[in-house]
Amino acid sequence: MGSKRENHPFNRLNDIDLGGSKVILDPPSIFVCGGLVDITKPETLSVRELFFESMSGMGYGHFHDYCIQAENFKDYFENGHYRDLSEFENDLAHFASLLVIFLESAGAIVELGLFSNVPNLKHKLITVVNESHYNKDSFIKLGPLKSLSRDREGSVLVYDWDEKKPGSMDKSIIGFILNDIEEEIRKLNHKETFDKSNPGHVAFLVYEFTRLFMAVRLSEIKAFLESQGINYSDQRVKNIIYLLTISGYLQKKTIGRDSFYLSESTHKRIQFSLVDKSKRFDFEGIRIEASAYYRSQKNEDKRLHVINEAFRGAGR
Repeated sequence: MGSKRENHPFNRLNDIDLGGSKVILDPPSIFVCGGLVDITKPETLSVRELFFESMSGMGYGHFHDYCIQAENFKDYFENGHYRDLSEFENDLAHFASLLVIFLESAGAIVELGLFSNVPNLKHKLITVVNESHYNKDSFIKLGPLKSLSRDREGSVLVYDWDEKKPGSMDKSIIGFILNDIEEEIRKLNHKETFDKSNPGHVAFLVYEFTRLFMAVRLSEIKAFLESQGINYSDQRVKNIIYLLTISGYLQKKTIGRDSFYLSESTHKRIQFSLVDKSKRFDFEGIRIEASAYYRSQKNEDKRLHVINEAFRGAGR
């Protein structure tokens, strides 16, 4: 990887063959947006909130592992590192497995109109709409919903519920919603060949690099990508890191003047292939080697401190 020290564990990645590596897409990454969610309120404010509340009790507890509450993509854009909304849309389209929109708020309507016009994301959309709205010849029905239904069967799910009392929805209906979404999940690919031009694949590569070495700097992520022929600017790397952070894959820890990124997940996302096909990638061996290296180097004391604190906090 071009590290200054020949024995630096980062150099172990010089032998990987990205073109022969696989991206593991299971469990999926599913963004769920729509009505308000406020756990401090005693009443259920939306069907989306009821969706999350009902998962465990209805036998879909595994949904918690990969359903991400997307509060407002406009806020992600404005408050995050993205300067170009179309770039954010493109990254999300490649990164997300599915995007579920509960059409029960003004923000959700905007998001539907936005994402239904993104070619790479359109086929990943699932829209949950109230029957009363679906039966009206509105702009929403005749526009994006009609287009989605025409392009992919099962992309528009119609149910009946009291919009003023979403928490009163019949349990059988929320069960149908959970089951219909699981049916869509079953259709997803579980693996793809790594593609450097796919920003979703690059995002998982950044995550896997971070998971392997436990705590890494922005400059180290950028240098690793460059060593693999992926020439992203600092801003572009920050975009990818931001996407991983809001998705629960990475977290940032700062100590003194140094900032490190750590993995928040334990899921394996890249199955690395090596140039020498007679050998296998030794993830655990490299991780142990990295830990030993950090302990042996005085200038790695901050990194080691951040790693130890994270492991203690996670009870590992």
